[in-house]
Amino acid sequence: MGMELEAEPWDAVVLATAHAAVQLSAYFPGLTRQIMTLLVSQCLAIRAPRLMSMGVMPNSLFFGETIMKFFTENHDYWYEDRIALSFPGNMGMDLIDESEDTLENKLQQRFKQKEDQEFCKTYLKKWRDFFPDSSDLRLVLPFDPEKVRRDLLRNGLNQLTLSVTERCNLRCKYCTYSDNYSYSRGYSAADMSFETARQAIDQFLALVELGNRYNPYRKISVGFYGGEPLLNFQLIKNCVEYIFTVYPDYDVLFTISTNGTLLNAEISEYLMKKDFSISVSLDGPKEEHDRNRVYANGKGTFNDIIQNIGPIIDSGYEKISSLVVFDVTSDLFKIQDFFNRKDIPPVSNATMPNRYHGCTYYDRFLPEDFERFNEQIKMAKEAYLSHLNEETEKVSFFDQIFGNPSYKTLAGPAVLTDYSAYMIPCTGTCTPGKKIYVDVHGLFYPCERVCEAFTIGDCRTGLDFTRISNLLDDYFSSLDYCRECKHRKLCSKCFSTLLTDTGFASSSEHCKHASESYLDDLSFAHRIGEESYDFYSRYFDRSDAQIKTLTGWGEK
Repeated sequence: MGMELEAEPWDAVVLATAHAAVQLSAYFPGLTRQIMTLLVSQCLAIRAPRLMSMGVMPNSLFFGETIMKFFTENHDYWYEDRIALSFPGNMGMDLIDESEDTLENKLQQRFKQKEDQEFCKTYLKKWRDFFPDSSDLRLVLPFDPEKVRRDLLRNGLNQLTLSVTERCNLRCKYCTYSDNYSYSRGYSAADMSFETARQAIDQFLALVELGNRYNPYRKISVGFYGGEPLLNFQLIKNCVEYIFTVYPDYDVLFTISTNGTLLNAEISEYLMKKDFSISVSLDGPKEEHDRNRVYANGKGTFNDIIQNIGPIIDSGYEKISSLVVFDVTSDLFKIQDFFNRKDIPPVSNATMPNRYHGCTYYDRFLPEDFERFNEQIKMAKEAYLSHLNEETEKVSFFDQIFGNPSYKTLAGPAVLTDYSAYMIPCTGTCTPGKKIYVDVHGLFYPCERVCEAFTIGDCRTGLDFTRISNLLDDYFSSLDYCRECKHRKLCSKCFSTLLTDTGFASSSEHCKHASESYLDDLSFAHRIGEESYDFYSRYFDRSDAQIKTLTGWGEK
């Protein structure tokens, strides 16, 4: 190998990606031999060689239909969207689609030494065998209801969520059901009846039973949502007892999302006895939390929540976690320090208020608020990078907002699984029916984030596969920007991102300025791999351990 090629730490990123994919194969039985071979061959074939970076260029470059170039402080890389993988910068991935004659000439111009030319030529030829012939989305519209049905029986039906009440004792300022969201329902006093809940449970488990011939190892959960679900605690108990009595052979994980203000001793003891996974909305220390999460009279809720979760933590019960929402005026460092405390439940999810169409929540902030927030994000990322090699058992707030997205950027694209690539070849949306959200009236929705115009069935007739197919048709018909997009496989947008009250907005309205964000995500994800070669394997082990703790799955 010529002097222009040498080993550098960038291969840690590739190794981390391959390791993550191997780990993911335990969760995704559909991972094909070809994809596994692809990832392993990437790890082995290009581990050592890398062309020295010629310096960091100020702007990202776009080549061909699906290739982007991006940079870290020390290295440059290619991202290839057809297979959703990254490659070392000057290995010639931009020449992957060149003809033999053109490739020969361009390699001679790029490399002085014949040995380097031959190495890159062989390298590119090997990779061509794995590349799809076309970058087209290959969507076949309209979707076939029967194929959608079979796909869900095999790969969906993982979660039933019952909205047991629309009542809530809080008036959180960023709530999806507040006046800040034009296309969501408002506050209501409606409760779900036991008859509605029973029918929904029967419909869900009947489909699961039918799907067992395709997927006998499916893990299922039944969750309770609101409003504040504990305002209808008796219904929750009735549903749990009904499942235990009528469906004793099913190993169901029970979950609840609660604001924590009603977690008295009786309720807490019941939830722990029934092995619930308890998710409590907690936004950080008192000054952060009470800024947005308040009672109807405007009083903060922090003190009541801490008092209520204290006995659960003290009992040693581990299936409790925090759901965190932060905005552009949050102090990220104070939130990080708060959740590192041993007496506070670990963070299972951290997100900013949803920025759907019709959202006015962000109108309250000034331009300088956004500028300060962006600077704070930069500082927080640097702080996170400086602690990558420290051994910690608890998944932190910074892990959730930096580590987890970076891990997903490298290991989470839909291309890794056969069924996702077939049904959903781009964006982060799921097939409606993978999860089923049931409102108080018994109507089925893809999840709690969509509005009332997008039902996919009801508790009396079950899932409507024709309606699901039509919803997918409408969604993908709105993705007018995807054909020219360079990061379709990285996209995390879903139905809720483009929803209006009557249909889907076109993706060109939402996505034209998204490329810079995805390139930043790629750059940061690879910088983590450069700074800490085993971070992703350690992060996966830590995150996986938390998931097993919160769900109990994997213990039996």
